[in-house]
Amino acid sequence: QFTQLEYLLNTSKKANIPLPSLGLFGEASTGKTTSAKLLAEQMECPFLLLNSADVTMSNLNSKIARHFWTSLTELETTVTYNPNPFSNCFAFKTVKPCIILFDEAHELPKDVQTYLLSIMDNKGPLVDVTENKDKTIDTSNISWIFATTDSSKLLYPLTTRLFPIIFDQYTADDIMDMIKLKYPNIEYGGLKYLANCSKLVPRVALRYAEQLTKMHPEGKVQVQQVESFIKGFLNMELNGIDGTDKRILLYLANNKKAVSPS
Repeated sequence: QFTQLEYLLNTSKKANIPLPSLGLFGEASTGKTTSAKLLAEQMECPFLLLNSADVTMSNLNSKIARHFWTSLTELETTVTYNPNPFSNCFAFKTVKPCIILFDEAHELPKDVQTYLLSIMDNKGPLVDVTENKDKTIDTSNISWIFATTDSSKLLYPLTTRLFPIIFDQYTADDIMDMIKLKYPNIEYGGLKYLANCSKLVPRVALRYAEQLTKMHPEGKVQVQQVESFIKGFLNMELNGIDGTDKRILLYLANNKKAVSPS
């Protein structure tokens, strides 16, 4: 996935054009949001992150427009003011490409998704429908990115307009490397235990590692101390199995019928 992103990034920078609309799909904590932020950083372009759960048809335009109006001091070199000859409106168009990220995009209401289809197809203007009714934003230089753990909740017509990037789940070795980079004082033998107990979720593994180093600030965190932390503090087996996992496994062992998702 990073090779794909690098290819798109280099193409866009070379031609000075926006990135294509992207769908960043994958499990939680696989780097989707961080990757979108890094794309904007590498493009040296304005970036707006929207929490999709807070977006509605009544506030979408104003959220985007307000970001541009309030950021004019830092973006004034990349924004041009184009008087619309057919009205008294002002149209704002970014000279550089910019990126708008819908985080947890599966939370976007269906009417918002439908509205965005026409914006993405026609590169039409976004009108600020609240306090700046006389101003519009030209969307021709905006890249739309949709990051989600559940792409099935996006409208099919929307997904067909996106360049999909599938973020694979991390391996235990990946998690071990992440812990080692940030907390090199933990002995190698304990890293795999922490990776297992995190269920391969980086932020969980790093939180466990941080807690361990706070409990043992004297220097090297030994394997025995990691084992004691997992069994005594986390109440888990060294392979990452906890009480909830055991109840699920017992249920599966004792019930031969199909198991509901709940």
